[in-house]
Amino acid sequence: MKKLIGISVLLMVITLSCRKTTIQEFCFLEFQNKAVVTNSVGTVFLRGGDYFIDPDNTSTVEYLPCNLPVDLKVPGIRVTFSGNVKDVPAEPKPVAIDNIELTRIDQID
Repeated sequence: MKKLIGISVLLMVITLSCRKTTIQEFCFLEFQNKAVVTNSVGTVFLRGGDYFIDPDNTSTVEYLPCNLPVDLKVPGIRVTFSGNVKDVPAEPKPVAIDNIELTRIDQID
C-alpha cells in the first residue's frame, strides 16, 4: 500500500512540474484571419502597458497578442508561438503592429 501511495505522489509531482501554459482562445472573433504564424520564435516585451511579441524572423512587425497568458507576461522571456494574425483596422504606425490570437505558446528555457 505504501508503494502505491509513493508511486501516486511521484506521478502527481511529475505531472504538476510540467510547464504547460493554458491560453484563452477565440479573441478578436469579429475580425477575419489575414495570416497564420506557425512555430515562430520571439521575445516578449512591455510598451505602454501592453505586452508584445517581437519575432526573431522579422524586424518589420510586432505582435500584440489578445490572449497572452499571465505567467508569460514577463519582459525579456523567449517564446515559441503560433497563432492567427487578425485583420484589425488600425491607425498607421511607424512599426507594423499585428493583432494575434495565440493558438500555442511555450516559454523557451
